[in-house]
Amino acid sequence: MTYQDYLELPNDGKRYEILGGDPHVTPAPSWYHQEVLSNVFVLLRSYVQSQGLGWVALAPFDVVFDDTNIVQPDLIYVAKPRLRLRKKNHLAGAPDLAVEVLSPSTAKYDRSLKLQAYEAHGIGHYWTLDPERRVLEERVLVDKAYRLMATLSGPAMFRSQLFPELAIELERVWCEIED
Repeated sequence: MTYQDYLELPNDGKRYEILGGDPHVTPAPSWYHQEVLSNVFVLLRSYVQSQGLGWVALAPFDVVFDDTNIVQPDLIYVAKPRLRLRKKNHLAGAPDLAVEVLSPSTAKYDRSLKLQAYEAHGIGHYWTLDPERRVLEERVLVDKAYRLMATLSGPAMFRSQLFPELAIELERVWCEIED
């Protein structure tokens, strides 16, 4: 599939992505996935806006690496000098940060195919948040390969290399998971 094929997909509420020309469909996220994502978004967006650092956006928003690689990270950050990548309906290139909140149905995909695509297309920072295990992992692109820089759980304080002056209290990110 190409980007043009992707644009012609039905607006059926499903989340489509293309990696290497192959389509991938993910189910709607759980409420706690959305709650964790919202918590991170509020904390990060507030900081980025107050410092005038750039732009933070939530999915669904297309990140178009090339004609056969289109993804929708749960959250993206684009630094101010790179805002020219932001187009009306997509980001034309790699954001500075991609964040994925893991779900049982997407964790393997987020940790393999998407991680490889993010790495290959130059996303400098990749965070994964596992709400069930309450674990945050930070990966940083070093010499064209991701290096795991932090694995934090519980009530830890997270300071990213990308935002060294921002301290994220992980207890403010997680939510109680109910059936």
